[in-house]
Amino acid sequence: MTNGSNDIVQKFNGLALGEKIILIASPLFFIDGFLPWFDYDFAGGPSRSAWSGDFSFLSILAVFASISMVAQIVVARFTSVQLPALPQGFTWARVHLGLAAYVAFAVVIRLLLGESAGPFDADMAFGLRIAGI
Repeated sequence: MTNGSNDIVQKFNGLALGEKIILIASPLFFIDGFLPWFDYDFAGGPSRSAWSGDFSFLSILAVFASISMVAQIVVARFTSVQLPALPQGFTWARVHLGLAAYVAFAVVIRLLLGESAGPFDADMAFGLRIAGI
């Protein structure tokens, strides 16, 4: 291992558990956003991902929220950039908790409300099942 990569590993090991979870789970959630979340019953019907379909704005915002959490952690912990101070009473842990709660809310809403396509019903596909884990 080179000295630079060893430094990154040491910085990663020094992160809080929540930050480690975010750095691992958020990229996986981003990839999951491209997998099929809903499949239609009729042959050859289109599948819908997090980026398309009913209430997709909820899941699109959830993906962007998870990306913003990763960006904040990387900038704050792995670079020398000094982020502006948060308002009194706010910490980055609380901001991340709020964003993570929104991500969970958006996935549950997509899960509960499903997808409608006129006379055709959509079944939950494996992408949404993975997102709901």
